[in-house]
Amino acid sequence: MLAVASKTELDLEDIAQFKEDQTTGFATVTVRGGQNGLAQALSIIVKPLPSKDWVTDVAQYQISAKVATPPVPVATTTATWKSSFKSALGLNRVYEFYANQLKAIGYEADETTTTRQQIVGKFSMADESTANLTVKQRPGTTTYDVVVTRKE
Repeated sequence: MLAVASKTELDLEDIAQFKEDQTTGFATVTVRGGQNGLAQALSIIVKPLPSKDWVTDVAQYQISAKVATPPVPVATTTATWKSSFKSALGLNRVYEFYANQLKAIGYEADETTTTRQQIVGKFSMADESTANLTVKQRPGTTTYDVVVTRKE
């Protein structure tokens, strides 16, 4: 689920349909390319606005008896967000989860460095905002430490 809040009304006709007879209150997304396509289309819509005039946040849900979804950063505007948790997903999938969160709000991956128990990614936006993502697996455990640091 993606939420967008803006001080200015946004024209979303190119990426979503809001039917008058729709009883759910949700829009139907018309963009192809999944999450990346939506992120790219949304970035075009909000690009003309100053970054202080809009925010997005993402909530991801997974219904499963065995695998819990990693915690999602609560506020996307904070400079540093940290979390530690246990997960059976594995280092690569935990990293992918958080990299996709950054991509969903308009960041593009610039560089990734992988070692046996850690993946570090550098991301940037067109407005020169940057983000660093570090996912570290504690040796011999399924515990992960995640740090997202953003600079505008």
